[in-house]
Amino acid sequence: MSGAGFGLAASPRHDRPSSLRAGVGNMYRGARSGSVVALAILLLATSLACVGKSTPPASHFVALIEGAPPGLDPIGAEDSRINNPALNLYNSLVQYRPGTMELELELAESETLSPDGLRHTFRLRDGVRFHDGSTVDAGDVAYTVERTVALGIGVYTYMTLLAGAEVIDDRTVSILLSAPYPGLLAALSHLYILNADLVRAQEDGGDWGQRWLQDHEAGSGPYRLVSFEAQQSYTIERFPDYFKGWEGRHIDSAVFRMIQAEGTRRMALESGDADWIYLSSADSFEALRGVDGLVLNREPTLNQLYFAFNTQTEQLRDPRVRQALALAYDYGGHVAHLRRGNATIARGPLPDGADDLVPLTVLAALFDPELVTAVDAAAADIGGAGSRPDLRIIRGDPSFEGTPRARGALSVGRGREQQ
Repeated sequence: MSGAGFGLAASPRHDRPSSLRAGVGNMYRGARSGSVVALAILLLATSLACVGKSTPPASHFVALIEGAPPGLDPIGAEDSRINNPALNLYNSLVQYRPGTMELELELAESETLSPDGLRHTFRLRDGVRFHDGSTVDAGDVAYTVERTVALGIGVYTYMTLLAGAEVIDDRTVSILLSAPYPGLLAALSHLYILNADLVRAQEDGGDWGQRWLQDHEAGSGPYRLVSFEAQQSYTIERFPDYFKGWEGRHIDSAVFRMIQAEGTRRMALESGDADWIYLSSADSFEALRGVDGLVLNREPTLNQLYFAFNTQTEQLRDPRVRQALALAYDYGGHVAHLRRGNATIARGPLPDGADDLVPLTVLAALFDPELVTAVDAAAADIGGAGSRPDLRIIRGDPSFEGTPRARGALSVGRGREQQ
């Protein structure tokens, strides 16, 4: 099952710049019924604190992260390592209001749904420009939709009912579905609109520009790409003609560098060489609470931690064994000790804040003491009366990305006096 937790971040002691954008949380995929059983406590999400320097008018932001994006093609934005830069380099038709679960129109100024639920028609804002100066129009939206359907990877997994797009006029486009999909608008927050002419010019052997977009961008977002080194760093700078304008205080440029060793990231922060760092250890985060000049922020996220099992094996096919495994994990201990209180216990397959998307079944059964007898009953069937399965959590091959670890997304930034 799944749950909800908190993203912990720290920022300088001044008014937080509003220009750098961070994801509201990773999108999640629903498990097929009966195929996966999980023990879950919600993991902490990457919560990018948008931190600026205190010296106007120019500001440069240095962030140290644990995992850098393998590439920049926004079709891969189901991966938060790609989604975070994509949010700043691109715009979508709709997007989440910063710090909330509320969707708002972004490139679109209006949206209408046909009575049969198969056609969403968007009217685009006038005068929005890509970073090369060309205007965002309906053809760019249609190309992005067609590319997503044709490639069938990445964010396509959030919108598999896409059937195509139809250009009505320069500023009006319809997105077509093969069946009604109430979750489309939420999914479209990850459909970043590409500059169709620019990407077409870079297509190589029918690859829809995939090779070129690995280390280039074709967006209209608040920032444009300066440089990118895969798995190392990327630098962005303010796009002067951003359609939302630049009123107020904003970051002029930012560099995100990957440093895998958490201790090295902490040293850089404390020495003043970084403004923000990612922390995977709740202990490290708590230890920094008393450090002068650092501001720590704690916000809800959508990321989850769970163990998944192959329920087609002989033992795990029995639902009583799965119930016993679910009961075997010390959820409260995980929250209290591994996450130092910075998580909550899962109540179902969706995290808090997403309850209104799908009816939620509260997992009260996980905390029913009577179900403890399930392991004995299952053992008798599987191994004979009086036997008891040997249940152990094995870490497995550490090179396997799916190996369960108690991980989170904690961050901390260097504080400066508020102006």
